[in-house]
Order: sequence, then structure tokens, then C-alpha cells
Amino acid sequence: MIPPQPPSIEGDTADMERLPRAPYLRLAIAMLRRRRLIVVSGLAVGVTVVVFGLLAPRSYTADSVFFPRSRRQPASLSGLASQLGLALPGSDATESPAFFEQLLRSRPVLDSLLSSRFVYQADTGQVDGTLLTIYRIEGDSAIRALHGRKLLLASIGTAIDPKSGTIQLAVLAPHPTLTALMNQRLLDLIDQFNRETRQSQASAERRFTERRLAEVRAELRQAEDEMQSFLSRNREFRSSAQLSFQQERLARELSLRQQVYTTLAQSYEQARIEEVRDTPVLTVVQTPRPPELPNGRGLAVKGLLGAILGGLLAMIGVVIGLNFRLFQSRDPVRYAELVTLRAEAVADLRRPWRLLGMRR
Repeated sequence: MIPPQPPSIEGDTADMERLPRAPYLRLAIAMLRRRRLIVVSGLAVGVTVVVFGLLAPRSYTADSVFFPRSRRQPASLSGLASQLGLALPGSDATESPAFFEQLLRSRPVLDSLLSSRFVYQADTGQVDGTLLTIYRIEGDSAIRALHGRKLLLASIGTAIDPKSGTIQLAVLAPHPTLTALMNQRLLDLIDQFNRETRQSQASAERRFTERRLAEVRAELRQAEDEMQSFLSRNREFRSSAQLSFQQERLARELSLRQQVYTTLAQSYEQARIEEVRDTPVLTVVQTPRPPELPNGRGLAVKGLLGAILGGLLAMIGVVIGLNFRLFQSRDPVRYAELVTLRAEAVADLRRPWRLLGMRR
């Protein structure tokens, strides 16, 4: 007994015409008849994605963890705000984790990293050069710097732990030793940048405090002279209420000048210490090390997504072909016009000067 044969392609239109009120049923029939095309297209796209993933170079990631040191012991509320990555009014914003996270992505730090030299041993031999040379970025200096910063921004990742206030730095590179060197260089750069910034601020504060200290010293000297002159003229001032009041006023003025002078003297000494301080601003909890294994490629997920995308594209093609067949059966005159216009459009794409009314 001969098994029944499936309807031919020409029969699709006739079958669709018998179901004018069931568009979803028409679509289901078309998909089932083209199921082999859909499956093959999905597998082809998925396999293509996996092959390109296998041909792509491997990447490595080196991690480090650090937190900024505070120059002054914060109060309980300031400490809580620092852990949350915030800066309270009156507190130093350069000590917050959010500041260091933005500093890692700032232009001066990225340019300094691009111009730094890295020396490491690769499979092809010893590599010695800057990142612009290692990544083979071509063009003039401005274009190379622009592309280099974009590449570094895509290769640097940061995360702040709100509980401990630590910052995790992850750097992506094509070689395990290079990614560890880049991570360590970033730590050195932000430490140097922030330390020099603090030293310049302390230098400006020291100069201002020094001028103010000289002015307050002169005012304190004047208040002491006034008190000395009053005591030398009025040895028995306690017997007079007016003289006692004047003596108390001079004593208060002298005490105030002494307190201001003492505070400024302490600030001046502190600014002098901060101006020459070269201790690290960062406390590194986890130093970067070359990773032992490369990063995962995610080929299974990419292949699955590629297969789904290929199947969807095949299904869209089936729907478009079905609509063309329905259009051909219902309005053959306009379908013939559509075929003619499509041929003319293809010809115009081959000779685009015809669209502008120009001859070759």
C-alpha cells in the first residue's frame, strides 16, 4: 500500500484559501510544512556562532580588592556614609569609594595606563611596549588615544561592597600576566594621583594657614600688650567695678586670641605633615595575580541563542513567502507588477547612479 504523499508547495495556496477565517491555523500549517527548513536554519546559525566563538582569542581577568585610607578618624555617621559610598557635608569626598570608582575611569588615569610600558613573557616571545603597541591600535596620536580609552573602559570593571566599603577591581586582557600587570598599575596610578592631589591641597592649606597664623600672632601680641598696659596702670583694679569689668573684657579677648592661635598652630603643623606625606592612600586587601584559567566563552548559551535566532529568521521567511503566495493567487495583476518593480529595484542597487537620473 502506497502511503499518502504530503501536499505539494502549489497546494499551500489552495489550502490557505479554504481557511479564510483562521490566520493562525494557516500559519501553523505553513510552519509545520517548513519545519525542516526552520530546524536546519537554526542549527546552521547556532553552529556558525559556536565556530566563531572558538576562533576568537581567549581572554583573562585579574581581580584585586582595596579600600581607601582615611586621613582623619570619622565619626560614626561619617563612617556609615563612607561604607555606603556617600560623602556627608563637611567630610572629605576623596575618601569615599565612589570617588575611587570614578577615578579609575577618569581620563588622566586611562591616559597614564595607555602610556605605561609592560614587559612580560608570551608564547611568541618577550613583549615590551605600551598598550597602544600591544593592542595594535593604529592612527594618529589623538585617534589612538581615543580608541585606547574606549578599549580600557570596556576592559575595566568595578564593584563596591556597601557593607565593608571595599572596592573590587577587575581587568580584562588577552594574556594572564598582562591583566595582572594592568591591574597593579591601575592601583599604583590612583594611589599616586590621589596622594599628589592631597599633597597639593595640603600645600595650599599650609600657605593659607601660615598667613593666617602670622595675622593671629600679631593680634595676640596686641591683646597681650593691652592687658600688660592695663595691669601696669591699674594695680588696684579690683576695688573699682568699672576697672574690673574692663579687665575681664581684656582677659576674654586675650583668651580668645590664644585659642585661635593654638588651633591655627595645630592646623599649620598638620598641613606641613600632609604636604610631605608619601604613605599609600590605598589599603590593598587582595593583590592582583595572573589567572590560571581563561574566562569562559559561553559557547553553549551563544549557540542556543544563535539557533533560536536562526529559527526565527526562517519562520519570518516562511511567513513572507506565504503572504506572497496568497497575494499571487488573489491579485495576479498586482503581483506581476510587484515582481517587475522588485527586478527594477535590484537593478538600481547594482547601478545606484540611475536613481539620481545620471548616466554612466
